[in-house]
Amino acid sequence: MVQQHPRRTASVLVATLTAVGLFLAGCSSPTDGEDADADAPAPELTAAEALAEAMAGGDFSEAPMGAEEREIAQADVDAALAQMEGIDREVEVSWVSSPYEEDEGLAADAAMRWHWSMPGSEQTWSYPISVHLSAEDSETWHATWSRDLIARELGENGVFVVERTDADRGAILDGDGEILVAERPVFRIGIDKTFIESDDWADAALALAEELDFSNPQAYADRVLAYGPRAFVDAVVIPQDNPEGLDLDTLRALDGVHFVSGVRIQGPTESFARPVLGRVGEATAEIIENSEGSIEAGDIIGLSGLQAQYEEVLRGRPAVAISVVDGAPVSDAGEGADDGEGAGEDDDGAGGETDGGGTGAEAAGDGQPEGAEPTQVFTFDAGDGIDLETTLDADMQVLAEKILAEVEPASALVALRPSDGHVLAVASGPGSQGWSTATLGQYAPGSTFKMVTALAMLREGMELEDTVQCPETLTVDGRTFSNNPGYPDEMLGDITVTEAIAHSCNTTFLAQHDRIGPADLASAATALGLLDSGEFGYPLFLGSVSQEVGATNHAAAMMGQGQVLASPMGMAVVAASLSAGQTVRPTLIRNLADLTADPAEGAEGDDVPEGGDTQDSSTDGDDGGADDEDGTTGDDDGATGDQAGATGDDDGAAGESEEDGATGVPGDDGDGTDGGEGAQATEISPLTHEEAAVLRQAMRAVVVDGTTPMLADVDGPPVVAKSGTAEHGSDEAIRTWVIAIQGDLAVAAFVEDGEYGAATSGPLVAEFLDGIN
Repeated sequence: MVQQHPRRTASVLVATLTAVGLFLAGCSSPTDGEDADADAPAPELTAAEALAEAMAGGDFSEAPMGAEEREIAQADVDAALAQMEGIDREVEVSWVSSPYEEDEGLAADAAMRWHWSMPGSEQTWSYPISVHLSAEDSETWHATWSRDLIARELGENGVFVVERTDADRGAILDGDGEILVAERPVFRIGIDKTFIESDDWADAALALAEELDFSNPQAYADRVLAYGPRAFVDAVVIPQDNPEGLDLDTLRALDGVHFVSGVRIQGPTESFARPVLGRVGEATAEIIENSEGSIEAGDIIGLSGLQAQYEEVLRGRPAVAISVVDGAPVSDAGEGADDGEGAGEDDDGAGGETDGGGTGAEAAGDGQPEGAEPTQVFTFDAGDGIDLETTLDADMQVLAEKILAEVEPASALVALRPSDGHVLAVASGPGSQGWSTATLGQYAPGSTFKMVTALAMLREGMELEDTVQCPETLTVDGRTFSNNPGYPDEMLGDITVTEAIAHSCNTTFLAQHDRIGPADLASAATALGLLDSGEFGYPLFLGSVSQEVGATNHAAAMMGQGQVLASPMGMAVVAASLSAGQTVRPTLIRNLADLTADPAEGAEGDDVPEGGDTQDSSTDGDDGGADDEDGTTGDDDGATGDQAGATGDDDGAAGESEEDGATGVPGDDGDGTDGGEGAQATEISPLTHEEAAVLRQAMRAVVVDGTTPMLADVDGPPVVAKSGTAEHGSDEAIRTWVIAIQGDLAVAAFVEDGEYGAATSGPLVAEFLDGIN
């Protein structure tokens, strides 16, 4: 058997042909001599194999026939099978007769079968052909070419034509099984420049932008002016069944405004969870070229995020109808063989928006004589795409994105349900420029990490009411750390562990570096879910805690600095674990086991922002939000450093920097693995309910008496929280954090460059909790 793959790489299937060879071994030729090599394949079998390989591979340059016949066969196959790309083909040599005398030479007959199959389908279209072989001597055999060797139905001029009809694409569902992302009727709302005079274009664009509450109306007006005089320039795309609070009648009444109806694959809003879920649009030339015929021009496919990662199973398998149509004469068969390619371009490709649903069907007989009637010979059934079942809560996700909409720097807001680890919201703000800051950002977590350190302290025998020292400064291995000048004087000196957590005394935690080793810290981080190295089914970095560190960086790690990194999702997991009293794993895809296809490699984010901090791990995109671990400094309340690149922690500790070039950036593929050297050898003690209860008690003090009083009066059950700030030495950006727990909900808010944790991220958490209660 010879197999033709979509990219025309043919190979002989040894098992089948060996069986044929064994059969033929029992057939003797009249010309067989006593000196013949009994182990050599019969020459007529070799000729049959070569012909099968030529037909399967579509290359007749070595076919067993004369030069003129090779040219004719090549032209026939090129013309007849031009549209069969993407359908696997095999040619099986079933049987070859013993040679017999014919005219003045020898002859033999061969039986073969064509097998056509769609990738992913169990259906096979098979049919037999008969081949006549001849030879003037016993060693040199030739096949007699006929178009019947392709298929009898083709006749003298017939060609196969293929009509593909897309399967129903799998939808993306929310945590309740309701459709989140699917084909939706939408309105593209914008300025149609043909509706008004040119002198009114700018004013009309400004009026529309202001009604839509754009932060920069002039930018839209400039875009309108930049297009040609007959252009329609859309301002927003909204679902027709969910206008997102817009007054459509008011918009329609504005001069120059036009509503264009269409269909678009999207969520409840245009940007709904796009950095994670991705977007759908028209296949690019590069994707088509790499698809081995399975994707054609005009096809609507996943271009980023989970839509691209699980494209194969979401897209399903198209229905394929194969027909025969009379084509051009053989001498012209090689011309225009690909004329049908690219038919069915009904889609405008704008982010997956289509005018007719985007079937991507090729017109039967495209490029053939007008009036030719196709004769259908076989059909492959469609295989509908599999739905991707997420855990997201649509209302929470929309609220989180709305809260972040006016945050200029990269930002994120993550919400988890601790009882089952379900991700309810995973939002990245517009300042992230399409990068999933929520799941892939790598930043020093600052004083939010003190909850990890506090767990390690508890395991060393400390209790919340124990007295500890909070000096103004502390020097470790030549590096001086300090608290913020705004740190309350009454909280210096002898204080309790609870007070050190509530007011975030940096020096108290730094002083524990002799008592708590790097392995102890990594063990506590693992117990709280920050160093989970398992598979999640989506690109995810949680956190890293290096164990190969010097004294200074280890001391800095006690307050979430040095070589400690975390994502907003990672810190939300820490909060969720403290809430649940056990290690929580963040689940985003409920039916991961059903998505059996291997995820597409290289699924990328929508866009990756330029700049950002140095990132050594190979997460998707480039430098899309990461700290480089070599001077990540400062925490709550915005401390300044005694030397460049070093500051303290919560409430503004400052310090001298002596070490840089730190390594230990997390795993090599952004999947949440721990990049700290030796972390896998750490002895892990599971989190207990008692430990979690004690730490929640301390976090309540942060709200009632400490740095996050804005969370004391939010709607709903009492909130416990921890704030954090980290000043990144390379660009002096202030990373701001707050993690919080309310009932069966854990939240993390992050802003890449703000004032300090409580001041910048605290109000985001308060607005989110008020909004859901």
